[in-house]
Amino acid sequence: MGRYLMAAIFMIAMQAQAELVIHDATVRAMPPGQPNTAAFLKLENTSKQAITLVSASTSVAKKAEFHTHVKNSQGVMSMQQVPSIEIAAGETLFFNQVATI
Repeated sequence: MGRYLMAAIFMIAMQAQAELVIHDATVRAMPPGQPNTAAFLKLENTSKQAITLVSASTSVAKKAEFHTHVKNSQGVMSMQQVPSIEIAAGETLFFNQVATI
């Protein structure tokens, strides 16, 4: 499954005209019956302008989403879906979680 998700991430970079460079990409293996997983990677924006990622997809899952971690007033962390992610010009974004499957 990991190589298919990596192919989807590669396609995102290709659509950005090779201005996104992927580093250190991995997909977490999950035990049987667990419906979600995560991809971890670095995306380097080598262009001179910001790049906004507005979606993710993979052929091996029903959906892929961008998430961030949010701490509530009691200090408990949870994941929250975000509609897009911007990578500033010349910056590298460290994805702790890019997709749920």
